[in-house]
Amino acid sequence: MNTTTEISSSAVRQIRLIAAVEVRRLLSQTKGLMTLAAYVLLWLLLLLFVIRDAVNMMQQPQAYDMVMGLFGDGAFSNLFKWPVAEYAVYWVFAIMLHPMFATMLSAGQFADDIQRGTFRFLSLHCSRTSLFFGRFAGALLVMALLTAATVLITMVMALVRAPQLASDAVLGGLLMWLVIMAIILPYIALMSLLSVIAANSKQAIIYAVLYFTLLTIVIWAANMLFTPLTNLNYLLPGAFSEDFYRSTPAQAIQHLLLPLGQSVLFLGLGYYAFRRSDV
Repeated sequence: MNTTTEISSSAVRQIRLIAAVEVRRLLSQTKGLMTLAAYVLLWLLLLLFVIRDAVNMMQQPQAYDMVMGLFGDGAFSNLFKWPVAEYAVYWVFAIMLHPMFATMLSAGQFADDIQRGTFRFLSLHCSRTSLFFGRFAGALLVMALLTAATVLITMVMALVRAPQLASDAVLGGLLMWLVIMAIILPYIALMSLLSVIAANSKQAIIYAVLYFTLLTIVIWAANMLFTPLTNLNYLLPGAFSEDFYRSTPAQAIQHLLLPLGQSVLFLGLGYYAFRRSDV
């Protein structure tokens, strides 16, 4: 029992150390810094201009009637029911953009090491299990920090406009961050799989584009030709994003089973491929 406990404790320590190294690696390489710079600039533009202006528009009495006239009683009309208007607008952009950046930032989990041939050196210092899940945890941690930063800035914007919303802003921001992390989880897990079989991070991104594009086309064709194939939707991260657009973070919790299941599937396949690889 003690031996098993020591092995498990050692594996956890290795995963934690590898995750920390992965964070430093992504934040120090030129490619990673360029992606992060694009991420920061894009969100600054959205927060300072688009989201702020959208919130100001939502405060106008005629705004709700205009949205109802354009889109009907659908996802966008539900945004007016949020207690913190800034979060409602942020939610729409977060569901669209965070998965895209998660895909790009996590593409090099293993592919770059495969290209450089450094896996044999790394395997001398830790197990493949620790290396696989450590790299995944590192990519997840990077996105957790970046997402938390954007949520925090949005929270500050809301509190500057309406200090009386402090309770809703803090609790709602924390819940929204947790739900967004669950939404982007399968994208990072998918890249854990694709980066194992790709020759480099660029190829991993190409594989991801092909995966989403081809699977979307197959599902679209299945709607007309062979309906059972539409169940392939369940293998496509983000396929049911409309459920999240129509929900607040509290309501979205009931839809998280699918992205969590997709994450387990992709991680399982990636771990199997990693264990079977000869790198």
